[in-house]
Amino acid sequence: MFKRFSAAPGLLFGGGLALGLMAGVGMLVGAMVVSWSSRPTITLPETPLFATASNSGDNMIMATGDIDEGAEGLYVLDCLTGDLQCWVIDPRTGVFAGTFVHNVLEDLATKEGKLSFAMVTGGIDAPRGGGASRPANSAVYVADCNSGNVAMYTIMWNRTMAATAKPQAGGLVRIAVGKGRTALRRDQ
Repeated sequence: MFKRFSAAPGLLFGGGLALGLMAGVGMLVGAMVVSWSSRPTITLPETPLFATASNSGDNMIMATGDIDEGAEGLYVLDCLTGDLQCWVIDPRTGVFAGTFVHNVLEDLATKEGKLSFAMVTGGIDAPRGGGASRPANSAVYVADCNSGNVAMYTIMWNRTMAATAKPQAGGLVRIAVGKGRTALRRDQ
């Protein structure tokens, strides 16, 4: 009636050993997962990110730069006229709180003909002085691609006016002028 199961003793021992090892490995992996998930997590301090961006088309270049704590500026260069503008965005209202304008053609000694410019922004740490107006935290660098002349500008930002949400206006302040190209071009 009953058939006896006859297997080699080695096969039964090997099967049992394999099942035991699989159970042991499973328990070890489970213990490691539980141990890992219960470890304290590391919390890093919040770090604000600051970024500037620039983009250009055929006739206009735009770049952003930090003006003051929480206030960002949008620098726009009209490549047809040489007009450089900086609009400062009020972080509380989201509207333009300042407008600053300057024409770069004379500073760059730009010659008649097709105008070609490059522009970027960068952070500066200019002397602040004791008055309410102080240089912005960024500068804008404009290059005349034909002559190689380069100029650096910033704006004077009045923190008192900004705190009371009064609009500001003025010109961009030229900080420096230099020559980015030292060799003569063959086509000139």
